[in-house]
Amino acid sequence: MNNHEEFSKRLGRSIADHRRLRGLTQEQVAERLGVEQETISRFERGATLPPLNRLLDLTEVLGVSLDAVLAGGPARQTDQASDIAARLSQLCEEDREWVRRWVVDLCQRLARHRAGLPALEGQPPATAAAASACIPPHAAVHVDNVGFFSETGTQLAPNSR
Repeated sequence: MNNHEEFSKRLGRSIADHRRLRGLTQEQVAERLGVEQETISRFERGATLPPLNRLLDLTEVLGVSLDAVLAGGPARQTDQASDIAARLSQLCEEDREWVRRWVVDLCQRLARHRAGLPALEGQPPATAAAASACIPPHAAVHVDNVGFFSETGTQLAPNSR
């Protein structure tokens, strides 16, 4: 396999990985780009290199940087960040801000826990079992057998029970 073919295959795998990470089908991506599903399939198989303008459109639909796609796929940490960003983009502004504050608070608690420091006064310890205790009392959130939901019915986090 020559360099051109190798690059095409790697780029195609990257496009497919990012599409799956966003939870999109080839058909959905094709529809958003105004192309046939087979075009997306050819890109993902590395059979055809997308023109630059189409590649830029693809990165926009997939919510990733051109760098990440060209690098053959982002590192695991970037994958996770992209996944979280995609999920947050589906929430209303109020829910996004609530989730951001919740994540910052939980990260601070986990950092203290990992460092062997006690929880701050008035805060529960940072354990998976105590995660639901991080929900602010004023947040209109309920928990059912599927997960945490906002007052608008948006799923915020899967139930880990």
